[in-house]
Amino acid sequence: MKRVLEPEVMCGANATAYADAPLDDVNLEFCQRLLRSFPELGSGQTAKVLDVGCGPGDIAVWLAEQNHALELTLVDASRDMLDFAKRRVEHRGLNARFELHHARVPGAELRPAAFDYLVSNT
Repeated sequence: MKRVLEPEVMCGANATAYADAPLDDVNLEFCQRLLRSFPELGSGQTAKVLDVGCGPGDIAVWLAEQNHALELTLVDASRDMLDFAKRRVEHRGLNARFELHHARVPGAELRPAAFDYLVSNT
């Protein structure tokens, strides 16, 4: 079955509502399950992580804070979501370990082999 991309992306008030939504518990559970499945992500080992559909960056920032050796690339089709992610990354002082890309997947100009892990949630 051929995948049909959604025509819309979150922007404006919808993006703000999502970024401000109380999703901490859900995101934390996702991250904890991720670390149980891939404990090396939290072990301090160097790894490159691609977060597709990163939204406001909550999950990627949490992972970066668990493992200070991770390098993270965030991709989202929503410029507004990337702006929220950028602010969160900057607020935590993690700029040097993050790259943000405004793109749709497929179509993002990234080399999949350049990453050790791919993360995508909801």
